[in-house]
Amino acid sequence: MIDRLSASTAWQSLNPKPIEQTQPPASKASASVDTVSLQRPNVAADIEQSAALVLPELALPTQADVDLFQQDFRRAMTKAGIDWSGKIDLTINGEGKVLVKGDHPDKSRIEALFEQDSELQQGFVKTEMVHTFRKVQQLHQQREQMLNNGASEEAANQWLVDQMMRVTAQPSTVSMVDGRVAPPDSQQYGGLAAMQQLQAKYTV
Repeated sequence: MIDRLSASTAWQSLNPKPIEQTQPPASKASASVDTVSLQRPNVAADIEQSAALVLPELALPTQADVDLFQQDFRRAMTKAGIDWSGKIDLTINGEGKVLVKGDHPDKSRIEALFEQDSELQQGFVKTEMVHTFRKVQQLHQQREQMLNNGASEEAANQWLVDQMMRVTAQPSTVSMVDGRVAPPDSQQYGGLAAMQQLQAKYTV
């Protein structure tokens, strides 16, 4: 019996059982990454869908908005019995209130029209934005003329920055002439006269 046990033990020591290799469990980190990568497209789609429902489409005002404001302005003035012929300078303060600049006989009545009519007030805001865009366009055109007249690009760019700061630092004025929006005054906002005065300073 002892010999049999010894022989069996010797056989097992010479022929050990193969070691079973087990795959390690997937790490939580890799599983988490896979889950996130699968969920991301759905989250992004949900955000886009929610934004489309909550946020209206943003569009810059155009000449069509200016034309509509002109019609609304004349209609409101006529209905109130206010003469809209001649020149009426309008501006807007930091609180969004439309004001009449200078001395006008119906100053308070005109301002009251905008205060009582939100659509008319919003129409002026859009018109003022278009007005500002055109001033900026004029400045860029004048910068190109400075370059053509011999100014360096660095000097012309500095001039443009100076004039842009000048335009944005003061309240914009929209002039209504006979019920229509007058084009921006290029002489007032760094136009040709101002450019010629600065030409000596900025030209190399």
